[in-house]
Amino acid sequence: MSATAVRYITTHLLRRKNSSLEREHFIIEYGSGDSTKFFVDELITANIVARYVAVERSPLWYARMLSYFPGGTTARNVWSLKDYVAFLRSESQNVWDVPPECRRLEREQKKMKTLRFIAEFLFRKNNFWFDEKYGVKIDCIDFEYAYIYEGFKDQYGESPNKHKYIRLPLTGLLEALQAGRKCHAVFIIDGGPRADIVKECFDLIDRYKNLTVDIFLLEAYRGYYESILSSRPGGRFIAAEKNEMLDGRAYLPEPHGSEAPLSACSVLLDAPTREAALLKELWHFTNVRE
Repeated sequence: MSATAVRYITTHLLRRKNSSLEREHFIIEYGSGDSTKFFVDELITANIVARYVAVERSPLWYARMLSYFPGGTTARNVWSLKDYVAFLRSESQNVWDVPPECRRLEREQKKMKTLRFIAEFLFRKNNFWFDEKYGVKIDCIDFEYAYIYEGFKDQYGESPNKHKYIRLPLTGLLEALQAGRKCHAVFIIDGGPRADIVKECFDLIDRYKNLTVDIFLLEAYRGYYESILSSRPGGRFIAAEKNEMLDGRAYLPEPHGSEAPLSACSVLLDAPTREAALLKELWHFTNVRE
């Protein structure tokens, strides 16, 4: 995230302190990182009571983040070879809003089934075939962290496990909503099948009248998000003030040379220049009316 995005999201997280809305507070983050620790620290400093749920699919990032939040409890589901082979045999799924001419290549559609033949070799060589949930109470924050193995993906980040990745962090929120309690949820979407996650958030808004939300989509410049974002015209793009992160490092390299020819698909997938990408780094939608 750029420094602008971090500050913008933090401002909205901390608005809870002076909010007149009496609702249970959930923060659900898809894709974790150093920003997760930053947000949790800011909430604790402001003494804001919340349930923070993050989900990750990189075993390296998951291990790194656990070192920031020691002392919790862990529940691990280790995959068997049978589970692993079943995963590989599962059908790969099409992102619902990618135009047909830019959907995965035929060879990518076959990848899941083809890889089952090297399943045993890979299974014995790696130790991250598991799903895990971690929980810890940190002052005013109930912090939950989930690792969902997604393994092999095509060029759109699709895997047979994508629905589990989307829905597992929503468990506590759904329980509260179905019990009739008023809730406010902040969705920070910086990983996963992002268009599908945004669509899931919209479905929750339509289904539950006792829910208010703030949705933050990172890298919102990507062209195949356009149809889902335009379905809720109340959202707004937030431009990065500078191309830098909080620590001063550059946030984005140049995606394409300014004179480079772009194929139809690359136009749909990315902004043509770094400057164009920075103008739509973050998209924010809210249905909060205080």
